[in-house]
Amino acid sequence: MALAAGAVALLAAGLIVKAPTLATAAPQGCGYGTGGPHASVLCWIDMSGFNPTLAESAAGQRLTIDLGSGTALSFTVKVSAGEDGLRPIAADALPTYSTAVLGNGYYRNVPGKPALYTALGSATGAVTKVSLSNISATRNGVPITSNYSFVMADAETTEQGEGFVWASSSNLKLLAEAIPAGWSQACDLTGIGTKTITCDSPSTATNRPGAMLVYADSPGEISSTFKTSSTTSRQAVAFAVMVSSVDAQATVASRHAPTDSFSVSASSANISYGQKATGSTNTAQTGAQPVLTDNSGSSITFRVDMDAGSPSTWSDYRVAWACNNAAKPSETVSVTTAPDGRSVTTTVKASDEIRCSAAITSRIATLTLQQSVTPPVATAVGQTESYAFDVTNTGDETLTNLSIVQGPFTGSGKVSAAICPSTPLLPGASARCTANYTVTRADMASSPIRNTATARAVPATMSDPYVLSNESTATFEVVVPGLELVKNYVVVNDTNGNGINDAGDVIKWTFDVTNSGNISLNNIAITDELLEGLGIAVSCAATPLAAGATVTCGSGHYTITAADVLTGQIRNVATATGQVPDGTPGSPANPTSVPAEATTSIEATPVPGLAMVKNFVVVSDANANGINDPGDVVKWTFDVTNTGNTPLNTISITDDLLDSLGLSTSCAAGPLAAGGSMTCESGEYTITAADVLAGEIYNVATATGQVPAGTPGNPANPVSASSAVTIPVEATPAPALELVKDYVVVDDTNGNGIIDPGDVVKWTFEVTNTGNTSLNDVTIGDDLLDELGIPVTCAATSLVAGAATICESGDYTITAADVLAGEILNVATATGQVPAGTPGNPANPISGSSEVAIPVQATPVPGLTLVKNYVVVDDANNNGINDPGDVIKWTFEVTNSGNVTLNGVGVIDDLLAEMGVGVSCDPAPLAAGSSVTCDSEEYTLTGADVKAGAIHNVASATGQVPAGTPGNPANPTSAFAEVTAPIEATPVPGIELEKNYVVVNDANTNGINDAGDVIKWTFKVLNSGNTTLNDVAITDELLDGLGVDVTCDTAPLAAGASTVCESGDYTITDADVQLGKIRNVATATGQVPAGTPGSPANPTSESAEVTVSLNPLNAALDMVKTAHPSGNAKKVKLDDTIDYSFKLTNVGSARLTGVSVKDPLLEKAGIAVICPATELAPGASVTCRSEKGYRVTAKDVANGKVLNRATGHATPPPLLDPIAPAASEATVKTAQADTVALSSTLAVTGAGTPLLLTMGGLAMVMLGVIAMRTRRRVR
Repeated sequence: MALAAGAVALLAAGLIVKAPTLATAAPQGCGYGTGGPHASVLCWIDMSGFNPTLAESAAGQRLTIDLGSGTALSFTVKVSAGEDGLRPIAADALPTYSTAVLGNGYYRNVPGKPALYTALGSATGAVTKVSLSNISATRNGVPITSNYSFVMADAETTEQGEGFVWASSSNLKLLAEAIPAGWSQACDLTGIGTKTITCDSPSTATNRPGAMLVYADSPGEISSTFKTSSTTSRQAVAFAVMVSSVDAQATVASRHAPTDSFSVSASSANISYGQKATGSTNTAQTGAQPVLTDNSGSSITFRVDMDAGSPSTWSDYRVAWACNNAAKPSETVSVTTAPDGRSVTTTVKASDEIRCSAAITSRIATLTLQQSVTPPVATAVGQTESYAFDVTNTGDETLTNLSIVQGPFTGSGKVSAAICPSTPLLPGASARCTANYTVTRADMASSPIRNTATARAVPATMSDPYVLSNESTATFEVVVPGLELVKNYVVVNDTNGNGINDAGDVIKWTFDVTNSGNISLNNIAITDELLEGLGIAVSCAATPLAAGATVTCGSGHYTITAADVLTGQIRNVATATGQVPDGTPGSPANPTSVPAEATTSIEATPVPGLAMVKNFVVVSDANANGINDPGDVVKWTFDVTNTGNTPLNTISITDDLLDSLGLSTSCAAGPLAAGGSMTCESGEYTITAADVLAGEIYNVATATGQVPAGTPGNPANPVSASSAVTIPVEATPAPALELVKDYVVVDDTNGNGIIDPGDVVKWTFEVTNTGNTSLNDVTIGDDLLDELGIPVTCAATSLVAGAATICESGDYTITAADVLAGEILNVATATGQVPAGTPGNPANPISGSSEVAIPVQATPVPGLTLVKNYVVVDDANNNGINDPGDVIKWTFEVTNSGNVTLNGVGVIDDLLAEMGVGVSCDPAPLAAGSSVTCDSEEYTLTGADVKAGAIHNVASATGQVPAGTPGNPANPTSAFAEVTAPIEATPVPGIELEKNYVVVNDANTNGINDAGDVIKWTFKVLNSGNTTLNDVAITDELLDGLGVDVTCDTAPLAAGASTVCESGDYTITDADVQLGKIRNVATATGQVPAGTPGSPANPTSESAEVTVSLNPLNAALDMVKTAHPSGNAKKVKLDDTIDYSFKLTNVGSARLTGVSVKDPLLEKAGIAVICPATELAPGASVTCRSEKGYRVTAKDVANGKVLNRATGHATPPPLLDPIAPAASEATVKTAQADTVALSSTLAVTGAGTPLLLTMGGLAMVMLGVIAMRTRRRVR
């Protein structure tokens, strides 16, 4: 249903909800009116079932309202008395009054009794309260958890002195001002957006007042308090609920199966808003269903389902949703579609009329196929024909698993399986599948070849297993020319009649050509390169050769030659060709047969022959030296070859030397084929010393063979030519060397006749070749000399057998290391190189080892070293440092660092000698390498040592060389050794504190310390000891109790240094001022660093205190009251309004709380005085104002003035005396009859003199009152 123009704007603002329009409402239901803002969405609650007796009881009356379609609203209605008593209330129809908006100007024809109307009363200020509590909503008995909006409206008119107080457990908002044309403002509203709204009669009303509509979202309780001004004053209230609606629809555009049926529904989390089935029809609709919600909205899901028994599945259908808001046609409804597409969810807000329709369409799966084949004519067996299958998806369903189903095929073979794309085939898309076929010879008889096929695919989502396309065919022809050739030869003349092919015989060749294709061929011809080279022609019949027919072609004659005998055969290859007739389909190429060949064997005349090669083999190289020498074993070999063209039997060897040595030869027993070879061998022979003397073994041999009996021509047995071989014989080489080693003193540098450091020596090596072979590169191997880098040089490096040479080393200087070893011992060997090619490759000879030892002695060298230290004998105060009173002594560790014993070892220390401190050493001789410790006498540290900071001294050690020591060396003195004994003072920690305070902020800049000022304390800490202090801290019990922190520098505080610690800021309080001062005491502490000698106690300073003096508090309040007549008139008349302001000032020094104003006149009129602040600092002010204007009464006019007195109040801090109220008054003159003389001035502040009214003026006022009271009718 459409909304009125005024409602559309409010709907867009999201302030109201929409329900389906109901034509009528049953008793205790709700109904809609005609006209007015939001009339189509406001369902006015029928209170016909209202029972005053039950409603006025403690429990109240429970009512249930039927909103239609199973939706119900329940609440408890209670009526309670106001401060002036209870007026009866009854349910009434609209309109309640002829000038009321509800039922007249707007919301006409509302069914039932939606108004609760007060009866006439006996009191002028009667106030009655109607409340609806424990509000709940259900649909078909299921609680509705979504929100909803309650509306309250003035169902009568709000005139002078009348009004409402609307309250709710949730905030109230203005829904609309129902003011038809020609009507006035309904009332003055205050509190919009809070939980209480006051509706007072309008301050300016020229016509009939309109009505105010307010609403609350999901309240637990709402109430309306009536305010009436006289016994004839009446008021009425009407309640409404805002209702939205949903409507689910389904349309079946096409069916996959005729009996498929669908249901459409709308629901929330636990509420169903109806469900309808299409059955066999094409539509279903739930109709508009009421939904209770507010502007935050409720989530509603619209859904279609396939009914049980339907043969199809959802995969066979598509669902398309369309949603709109009938209440807001221009807006787009935002929905969330489920992944399966069968439901959508949207948020239904206040006043929405959501209609969602599902269009259900059957999916369509169809295919078309177009088959083609290329090339259209096959011209060769084995040719590949390519099939293309063009498939198009002509439906609206994606297809998968595309394949080709082969139908009848007239070819002799099989078409290959079609290859199709694996990707899905989308609606409207095409794809090509391909297959191949290889043409066979049998296809030549079946031409043309026809193939039939169908495309097959699987719908991606539908329940159908597959879909087939139309049947499509493709045809190709087979036109294949072909030839086959069989070639042979014929002996025309065997000239010698021996039955074999040999030189002089005459032959020719034949060619049988068959047409193996399926078309006739012209111009059959033979191609034979051998015959063409020999100049021999081939001729064929000139007539066409029909398919399947054969023709024989023949060559000219050929005589076999000796060259043919050498090759052993005549082999040639030929092909047959033919011409395809012009106009043959496919224009196939002229055929050529597969090459055919013929081989003619040729033989030769037998001719026997032998050849022989003699050699020897070393059977055993006894000493493995690679030469023939005594003890080696040899034998002779005879390689015999049949050089004739006939086989030979019984091959034998003739060798006179071997015969004389009694050595036999053996050959293989079998025949030796022509061209074949065999090896004959002799027995073994051991070389002797006599052979060495001869230098060689030389002999000669021949081979013979037997021609087999029956060999043509009976040729003689062949004998080979003679073959000789010489075996060289040598003696065995034996290389060898001898070495004699010695040394020579080159220079005795100190002439002492001994070998000691500095002397120079060298070594000699006599080398002799004791073998039977020459030697080259004679060298000396000496590991020690190699290590020392001393070369050895030989006079001769090549030695013949028996020769000798002398080798010498370079010079060597004796070292101290040699002295420590006591001798120089080294070992050497001599080596030589056997010349390359020496038989047997004997190893290079190495002589036996030869060694020599050179004795070495050391020169006497005296020496001393000294290590000095000190020892604490007594740490007098056990503090671990050297300080006055401690006893120490010095130690001297003396070591004999020379190589001779020393006598009389002693220490020289000038400082100790000066101090009178003696040093004693052991008098025994000190052996080389030994040590002795000398000690000083004890010494007590003094204050003077502390001032010096250390005792530093230097010493040396001395010793006496024994008489007769070689070389008479000087007595040794050690290098100086020094030691420093550090001296310190005894640690004594100490700390001092100086405390003060600083004014951080003089809040009122009065130069004194008073409440509100901000101060802080400072603490100057001095390290008065001689040790560093860590973690300097302040202890101040007062600041600890106030929660004020004190912060110090965390760095260590050196001896004599100072640091300043500061407290946090502190604001002076009234309690502090009351006491007159702030006094606190503090101490400073520090931590002695861990490890301080003696571990002295942590120091604490003496207490330091400071006092902050404060001025005492006083409390006083001043107030100035001011009247503000409407329009700033100097005089006011009946029903004019006067606003009041009250300026209150804290004129004392104490902070005041609970600031308020008491104004009896305003209180009686029910007007509150509102103060924006209730606390005042000294000197501060606040202006309080009347909640609304005071309306001038007839009594005020009769008095000639409005006199208003008020007092200001405030609470001082504890311990101060209460403040006397601050009084102030304001007077405003009232206008009288024209004959009444009025004062020319109007006092508006302070206490003024009341204006006097004349009797005439009083009479006029009274007449005005009478006129006013007669204007009000009894209702």
